[in-house]
Amino acid sequence: MEFSDSDIEARDKMICGHFCTKARIDYQRGRYTRAIKHARRAIRVDSKVAEPYKIIANSLEKLGDHEAASRLLEKARQRLSSPHLVQCLRADPMQHLNMDTQVQILSYLPFREFVRCMRVSKKWHNVITSDNAAHLWKHLNTYYPEFVKQPRVTTKFINSCIRYSQKGGRQGITSATLNCPGSHDTILKLLVMKCKKLEKLVLIRAELPSARLTYAVSKMLNLTTLFLSTQVQISPDSVPPIFRHAPQLVDVQVSGIRTVSGGTRLLQWHAGTTKLKKLRLGIPGNRTDIRDFNMVNLHHESQQ
Repeated sequence: MEFSDSDIEARDKMICGHFCTKARIDYQRGRYTRAIKHARRAIRVDSKVAEPYKIIANSLEKLGDHEAASRLLEKARQRLSSPHLVQCLRADPMQHLNMDTQVQILSYLPFREFVRCMRVSKKWHNVITSDNAAHLWKHLNTYYPEFVKQPRVTTKFINSCIRYSQKGGRQGITSATLNCPGSHDTILKLLVMKCKKLEKLVLIRAELPSARLTYAVSKMLNLTTLFLSTQVQISPDSVPPIFRHAPQLVDVQVSGIRTVSGGTRLLQWHAGTTKLKKLRLGIPGNRTDIRDFNMVNLHHESQQ
C-alpha cells in the first residue's frame, strides 16, 4: 500500500499536534521539563510549527534559563520564514528586567514615543503610569513636527499627564511645550490650577487673546522661562504687561511680534524690578539677541 505526500503530511501534522497538546498540558501543570521533551518531539516531526518553540522558550524562562530561551527564539526566527510565525514567537524584552531598569530605558525616549509605548501592552502601561515613572511625566510636550499628522490633544489627556506626574508625592509637571490648536485656553487653565511648580512654558501655536496669556503667565508663580514661537502672533504693546505681571521671569523669547504695516518701531522696556537676564525679541524675518538688565531695544533689521 502506497501513501501519497498528502497522506504523509496529514500524518505528521496529527503527530505534531499530539505532542504539542501534551507539551501544552505539561506546561500548564508546571511540569516544564516534560513540556520541553514533548515540544522537542513535535519539532522533530515538523520543524515549521511555531507553537513547540514557544512552549520550550517559555518553559526555559520558568526554569530560569533566560539566555537559552533567547537563543532558541533567535534560532526559530531564522528557521521560520513566514511573517505570521515570526509574529507568534515575539516576546516582550522588558519582562526580564526589574522596574527601575525599565524606567531607566524609557527615560531615553522622547515624550511622544514614551506616550505611544503605553499602547504596547497592559504591562507596559502599568510600568509607565507607576509611581517609579512619575518623573518621566514632568516634561509635558505635545509638539509634533509639521510633516507628522497632528493628533488631537484633549484636556483628559493633559489631566492624565498631570496626575501621573504627581504620583508618589512628586512635584508634577515642571515644563510644558504646547502645540494644541483650539484648546490652548483650556489647557493653560489646567496648568495654572494644577501645576504650581511649572518653571518653563513653550507655546508653539496659540490662538488666544494677549490678555489671557498675560493672566496665565502672571498666575504661574514659579515660571522662569517663557518661549513664544513665531506662530504666536502678539502686538508689541502686549509684551510690557507680561513683564509687569510676571517679575519672576529670567529667560524670555518672543519670536512673533506684529508691527504696523510698512512701519518700524523702537521698543523700550524698563526691567529694573525684574530678574530678567536673557531676552530675545523677533519680528518674523528680523531677530536681535539682547542681554540687558535694565532696558531692551529692538531695532528693525532694515535700519541696522
